[in-house]
Amino acid sequence: MPRSETVALRDFITHIMDERDKRYEQRFKAQQIALKEATKELKGRLSLLNELRSNVATKDEVEALRERVTEISGRVYTADGTVTGKSASWVAITALAGLVIAAVAVVVHYLK
Repeated sequence: MPRSETVALRDFITHIMDERDKRYEQRFKAQQIALKEATKELKGRLSLLNELRSNVATKDEVEALRERVTEISGRVYTADGTVTGKSASWVAITALAGLVIAAVAVVVHYLK
């Protein structure tokens, strides 16, 4: 073999190692870029999750609201019963007054 076509073993191994180093460096850079992208995406999702959590009522808040609704609905039922009772009383009084007026009108009509 002519000397110009031969390569020293050391040069050959060095060349192969340099090529491998380049590929490893390219992979590392690609992984770093992917990691940055994934981190940015994760931060965005965590931000949305934290926003969602801040808008969700806690168990204590739900229980306090339930108690408040129960209290208010009790007041409404009581007020409704009071209003209904008063309305019925007024209807009875008005009917009785109408009956008295009608009786007086009949008596006055027959006395003429």
